Amino acid sequence: MIATVAHPGFQTAARRLSPLLLSGILLFSLSACTTPSEVLDRVTETITPSQSAEALSRQGQHAAAAQAWLALAATAGPEQAGQRDSHLLHASESLLLDGQLEAAASTLLQIRQPEALPVRLFSAHLQLSMNRPSTALEQLAPLQNQPMETAQLRQLLAIQSAAYARLGNHFEAARQYVLLDSLLIEPVEQDANQAALWAELNMLSEVALSNLYAASAPGPLRAWLELAVINRRGQASSSQLEQWRNRHPQHPAAPRFINTLRNISTATTPRPKQIALLLPLQGRYAEAAVAVRDGFLAAYYADNPAAQATKLRVYDANDENIALVYQQAVKDGAEFVVGPLSKTSVSRLAEQVTSSVPTLALNNTPSEQINKAALYQFALLPEDEARQVAERIWLDGHSQGVMLYPDTAWGERLHTAFNEHWQQLGGKLVEVQAYPLATADYAKSIRALFNVDDSRQRYNNLRRVLGKKLEFDARRRQDVEFVFIAGFPEQARQIRPQLKFYDAGKLPVYATSHVYSGHIDTALDQDMNGITFGDMPWTLTGSHSEPLHSAISELWPARSEKYARLYAFGLDAYRIIPHLQRLQQYPFERFNGQTGSLRMDEQQRLRRQLIWAKFRYGKPRLVEQTLPRPQQTTPIPANELALPTAIPLTPPQN
Repeated sequence: MIATVAHPGFQTAARRLSPLLLSGILLFSLSACTTPSEVLDRVTETITPSQSAEALSRQGQHAAAAQAWLALAATAGPEQAGQRDSHLLHASESLLLDGQLEAAASTLLQIRQPEALPVRLFSAHLQLSMNRPSTALEQLAPLQNQPMETAQLRQLLAIQSAAYARLGNHFEAARQYVLLDSLLIEPVEQDANQAALWAELNMLSEVALSNLYAASAPGPLRAWLELAVINRRGQASSSQLEQWRNRHPQHPAAPRFINTLRNISTATTPRPKQIALLLPLQGRYAEAAVAVRDGFLAAYYADNPAAQATKLRVYDANDENIALVYQQAVKDGAEFVVGPLSKTSVSRLAEQVTSSVPTLALNNTPSEQINKAALYQFALLPEDEARQVAERIWLDGHSQGVMLYPDTAWGERLHTAFNEHWQQLGGKLVEVQAYPLATADYAKSIRALFNVDDSRQRYNNLRRVLGKKLEFDARRRQDVEFVFIAGFPEQARQIRPQLKFYDAGKLPVYATSHVYSGHIDTALDQDMNGITFGDMPWTLTGSHSEPLHSAISELWPARSEKYARLYAFGLDAYRIIPHLQRLQQYPFERFNGQTGSLRMDEQQRLRRQLIWAKFRYGKPRLVEQTLPRPQQTTPIPANELALPTAIPLTPPQN
């Protein structure tokens, strides 16, 4: 039999010799009044090569342990196939722990019994470590109905939880966490698992949470959904939490997690006495900066009586003077700084300025830069939107498609972000085409996207061979499940009808928020019917849910249409200030703003979750969040559905 898999996060059942036992053997030998040579002989006889390899692994010498296991596998004879596979499995594990992922995968391929339970479990974990969550789930699919020990079930559920989370299948990830909770013994593991579970539930919209709660059978999962609905509606007061606890006294969240939520609900962050807003009010970014400023001021003046106790100073800061202006703002008494706006200014601020004053930068530094403890980052990045589009397409059940993007640096950024994330999810782009912006006729790019010209060329060749005219209809390629358009309203309004002309009108079409101007124009947007896109609440629901929406529209009618999302950006930049420490302390918490539902990652960057809409009759209509994409795994047996939650193999991805 192959030994039980060992991997980070779980204790292996195959450890046969501890370091304490090794030292005990040596101590016993020395105390028996034997000669040094006899001691050496006995130790050599006692410690087998496999025990030496295990000792190297326990000491953290994973590369050396891997070589020891590989040497043992090489010496195993034909009659020792099981031992050989066991050694190769341990070698692959050690290579993974050493960070040699490709070598670990190559070693695993040498195992002659890849269908064995421990091998499949470790293979799935390895695929997850290589950021291939779909492949990890495929590896686990045959194991769903196999009997297994509790430790193995923990491994399976933990891998599935992390895989579903990375795929953006938040409800299924939460369900797996719930199933795993009762298998965890250590309080620290339970706490980490429940935090991960809560983070996944918080990724779901209030509508999705309510619908899932109504459709769920009584049990731990339904109680979690009820708690999430209460929290999302802003009703998580001490009294409401206590009522929930009384309704579910035996629920695993009742003892500690409810106390955590109670502490969060009562926690307050003192407002700064003075805020400095640093924006480039002149130059190329001036119009954008003014929109951000006006959104910030609107939120500030509407925030009574808190605004009366907080002084606000606005500074004109650009890429050249950012360090000096920042230092002046601090010298003037700023206890909190918001800005600057451009990526260059944020990078220079992070590089040049040392300050303990909390700062909310309105853009991101490059990922390789060291992030400072007092620096938070908030940005409306098109790359983040492209990744969310990839997740939406995947959850809608599609696996391969095509992409059109403008032949610009901006378009290339979206293409790169989407394609990288799409491949990580397990999808494939069968064709990609960049289109020129200096034209309204995108026929050439669309024909190339669907290989229509190849169809026409085959017709011409056949006509020359036969020497006569033939009936012909140009046909597009048939292996396309969706179209992703990167572009703005001017391009999308032209591209969508041309897709129909080339027989691609029935394909699902997806886009980022950039295809929508931010205000309803049924006459112009009729041609975009059927396009699904992600956007912020301000542009899709703000007129119904945000009191300041109509006020801003009346004060700045022209600018608030052109720069709608930047007004929301300024609004959230002010409102989120008291919540930054909470989001930093509790990564599973969210702030529901007008730019989206915001959470904070490990680099103290605020990440937005969009809401989804589809053009119908020239208007964007909200699309209810889809239920989880069907996976190739089979359901957990009914007798295990009462299990309540999980600790992921790796921390939840932010």
